[in-house]
Amino acid sequence: MCSIKRLIGRSYSDKTVQHDKKLLPYEIVSEKGKPNVRVDYMGQRKVFSPEEVSAVILTKMKETAEGFLGRSLVNAVVTVGTPAHRQRPVLGLRGQLSLKARSDAHTVVRTGSRLLQ
Repeated sequence: MCSIKRLIGRSYSDKTVQHDKKLLPYEIVSEKGKPNVRVDYMGQRKVFSPEEVSAVILTKMKETAEGFLGRSLVNAVVTVGTPAHRQRPVLGLRGQLSLKARSDAHTVVRTGSRLLQ
C-alpha cells in the first residue's frame, strides 16, 4: 500500500488526505474522524488503520529478513528517508523518541546522501 504513512497522525478532513484520496489506488474512509483504508481482504471488505497496515508491512519485512538470514532477529535498524525541508522537525522527534526507546532499538534518519544517527 503505497503512501500509507502519509495518513498516520492526520484527520480525515485534512487537505492532504482529501488530495491523496483522489490519487491513491485504495479507498480512504473516515473512522472516528481518522483516515482508514477499505480493502477487499480474503474475500471480505475490511477497514484498517494506517498504523495496522504499517505494522503488517514491518512484520512481513522482519519475516523476509529472518528467512533470508536463516535466524531470528532481535535488533534492527530502520532507515527513514526525509526530504530536506523536513529534516529539522524529524531530528527533534527522533531525539524525543530515543529517550523512550529501548536500548536495543536504533533509528537512522537518511537525509539526502548523509546518515544521521
